[in-house]
Amino acid sequence: MWMSEEIIGRINGLRRLDNKYFNLIFTNSRLIGEYVAGTGIFLALGALGLAAAEPGIRNQAAQMGINKTPEKILSEHKINFEINNFDIDKIIVKKSLFDSSMLIKFNQKVPKLGKNVLFLFPKKGIEEVEPVVIHAFPNKVTVKK
Repeated sequence: MWMSEEIIGRINGLRRLDNKYFNLIFTNSRLIGEYVAGTGIFLALGALGLAAAEPGIRNQAAQMGINKTPEKILSEHKINFEINNFDIDKIIVKKSLFDSSMLIKFNQKVPKLGKNVLFLFPKKGIEEVEPVVIHAFPNKVTVKK
């Protein structure tokens, strides 16, 4: 268990390239990934259906993990993950024509994720993501608008 761990930020419903959705919980010592929904929903709905379902997934994501400890969140699903803050090399938040993204690069290969992980979110979501990430990692974030 982490000593004096404090949750300092949260971003809900970010999508990885494999169409799995996660909440990211930022603490003073680590980053927790909480699984929300996955590829089964993509296979059932297809790309257009997924785009229509995404607001509902984000609403579901906002209700998850509230009042839970990081340890409880990690124990709830086998693909939930944790990354020590020292293992995060840099974070690039980028706004593009159709959506926004956050690339997290690690100092070394991280179990379940590899050397980096990319999360996608709606273009307007950058206003939510940017301040949380900068607060959690003030010297490791680059924002490209």
